[in-house]
Amino acid sequence: MQLHDHSESLAPPLAEGPFRTSPCVEGHPPVGGTEGGSQLARQPSSEVTYRLAKEETREVRRFLAREWPVADRAIFGENCDWTSQPVVVEAHVGEELVGAALGEVIAGMARLHDLLVVAGCQGRGVGGHLVEAFCDRAATLGAARCYLRCPATEHHRHFYERLGFSQVARLPRYYHDHDFLEYLREPLVRG
Repeated sequence: MQLHDHSESLAPPLAEGPFRTSPCVEGHPPVGGTEGGSQLARQPSSEVTYRLAKEETREVRRFLAREWPVADRAIFGENCDWTSQPVVVEAHVGEELVGAALGEVIAGMARLHDLLVVAGCQGRGVGGHLVEAFCDRAATLGAARCYLRCPATEHHRHFYERLGFSQVARLPRYYHDHDFLEYLREPLVRG
């Protein structure tokens, strides 16, 4: 599974419906060199149009599957593996699920996407144990570091720094007009 966040790659802003922009000019090779690339990009002076879609289509998925390897090779070389390995850690009291840490290991790093503990179990070390188990499993799968994003609150800062994470970025107005923080824990060492 290839995960790429290229949400900012759509410039200029798109208007409703198709509209004209600049032509693809002969003599300008497709991005990523001459291997791969769409047939359209190889045709002389093709006019490019843009349109908004309601959802990701099968055509877009095929395009990404075909073109990402070409673009990745140009940046990362031949031995580039974007295989995502899920990491899921659960906390239970009896049969009841009371917490979970979810994320993935990809390209030598881990990303903790979700950490949630029910209110009645917060403050009892459940979250810290979930994070430690997540990092241990990620290291076993080959991750050298772990990233996460969380709201920019004093509670979150204290929690993650106590677990060995360091703030590497502040993301202003990230979700719902609230600042978020990006944290890194490196190196990951198997426990």
